[in-house]
Amino acid sequence: MRPRQRTAGRAQAAIEALAFFTEREHPHEHAEAQLLLWSAYSALAEVEDKVENCRLAIDACRAAIRIYEGHSPAEHADAHKSLGYSFITLAEAVDKADNCRRAIDAYSVAMEYYTADLAPGEHAEILRDLAYAYITISEVEDREKWGRKALRAYKKASRIFEALSLELEAENDPESAEMRKCAERCRRSMESCKGILKASRRTGSRASTAGKQGSG
Repeated sequence: MRPRQRTAGRAQAAIEALAFFTEREHPHEHAEAQLLLWSAYSALAEVEDKVENCRLAIDACRAAIRIYEGHSPAEHADAHKSLGYSFITLAEAVDKADNCRRAIDAYSVAMEYYTADLAPGEHAEILRDLAYAYITISEVEDREKWGRKALRAYKKASRIFEALSLELEAENDPESAEMRKCAERCRRSMESCKGILKASRRTGSRASTAGKQGSG
């Protein structure tokens, strides 16, 4: 079976589960099925009909969030992380600024639960995702403002990943290697942010010079 067919089959299975596990009688199972549907539509968006499948994924994710609201804080936060991912994916196709802002809002909600003190790994992952959203929105507006925010987010994430790597290494935990890789990827992204900021300043400087010459 081809990957597309398998993914479509997963979507159909989730839809059938939703019909069986109704929200009123089985809210938790219904929310889980909605997230399975989100996952299937997200995978489909990677290969076809990106906009339509992203919107379907967003609808499914929001349905799960509504159920988790006030009852399951961890699941509620995880669903907002998923929602942020879908909005960023949608931003790659349409309404970049608006969808980036929605992604930023979703990630910010998730970070209220996954704090740096209580869940440093998850917090760093969300910071990294936020930074990517900042970079994406910088492509269409206020390049320097969003570039700076991205740089700060990547820097914070890098520090957390590095600290986790050292802690895990002291415990002989093999996961320390993955944390080091995450920290290194954040550092590389920081260099990209610095390049964006330099280019933005050069553009602003040229525009300022041209304006002075035109008024002279």
